[in-house]
Amino acid sequence: MELTSHKASSSSPQNKCAHLQTRMKILLLFWMCLYAEGTLFDDMVRLRSYVTDTVEKNVRPVSNQSEHILVKVTPYILGYNGLDAKEQTLQSTFSLRLEWTQEILSWNASDFGGLDYVVLSAGQIWTPSIIVSNSVKVSGDSISFSDILVHSNGITQTYASQSIESSCPVDIQWFPFDSQTCDIEFSNGGVRNSDVVLFPSTSEIGVSLDSRLLNQEWKLTETHVSSREIAPGYNRLGMKLTFVRQPLSYVVNVLVPAHILSLMSVLSFKIPLDCGERISYCTSLLLTYVVLIDMVSAMIPNVPKNISLMQIIITYQLAQGALVTVCAILMTKYRVNNSTRTTTKDESKLCVFLTHCCKRKSKVEDIDAVGGHSYNNELDELVTRNETLLNAVDRVLFSFFLCLYVALLTIVIIGLPNN
Repeated sequence: MELTSHKASSSSPQNKCAHLQTRMKILLLFWMCLYAEGTLFDDMVRLRSYVTDTVEKNVRPVSNQSEHILVKVTPYILGYNGLDAKEQTLQSTFSLRLEWTQEILSWNASDFGGLDYVVLSAGQIWTPSIIVSNSVKVSGDSISFSDILVHSNGITQTYASQSIESSCPVDIQWFPFDSQTCDIEFSNGGVRNSDVVLFPSTSEIGVSLDSRLLNQEWKLTETHVSSREIAPGYNRLGMKLTFVRQPLSYVVNVLVPAHILSLMSVLSFKIPLDCGERISYCTSLLLTYVVLIDMVSAMIPNVPKNISLMQIIITYQLAQGALVTVCAILMTKYRVNNSTRTTTKDESKLCVFLTHCCKRKSKVEDIDAVGGHSYNNELDELVTRNETLLNAVDRVLFSFFLCLYVALLTIVIIGLPNN
């Protein structure tokens, strides 16, 4: 019993020593972690202080202030809210990735705990002042900059984004089957434009479209970015965007009804003059054309250089409808004035000639005031009433205006641009 008790008492101090050593190791490791974290935090604070103290936010970071600083620009378009052809403006949202080198700033990463970069807020160091040269109305106070990433070798990167409304002259010649090219120009907004040179890092614009920022009437088909020198030492960065209009709504709501009205005006020659409704029918179609032209004029901007394809089509069809209405009035007047008079010989000969034309005979014999014996049998049948002449005129006019309608429709279809 004594031996067992002695062993138990001797093992107890050893266990306590082992537990104590384990606790000391854990505590030492904990303090090492705290020391390491404190050193990393202190290094970051020192590095930020070094950067902000070395660089003046209102002075360009170049050793020779008489030289310009190169800013590499990578543009991205995030969305286009609308291309207003009537106001000739483009509403778009863009983002610019900017990169430049700060000649007076560099550090050894080993001096700051291995840190080779630092992130600063916009406004803590110098950033280029960029404006949109052809802006009509800027949405917001100025171009907003994101946080700035500064590397140990002086390379600095940041993003600038903004929603703008820029001017975009439009060409309405092929409206509504047109395509428009809009330019957005960026330049240095500083006092001396030659202090900063903007040049693109790529020839194409990055496209990262947000469906919430798109206009369904237009489709972006082509992009291009370039830099051009306006004056010695002064350049502009230009983004070129090409849009193609989606014409389905205009075709369904304007062009198709216009062609239907044109066809209906041609069919007015099939309305018998006896019913007395031809003039009112043609007049109603003519008034409908006037309303349609007024609606089209509200859609299209007033561009003095040219007129649109749609305006030409509607105006042509209005002129055709007016001519059909004039024919209806003259034919009705002729019928009323000659309802009780027998058809003259000359009028009957004209009726025979028109009848032969409608039948598309290859050869029509000469008809004169003296001759005409070959038509004696036909004259006996056609001179009985004045309606015979009017019916022949109706057939000729119907064929004539129907050919004009088909010719216009064919020209429009063939002449459309291949967008």
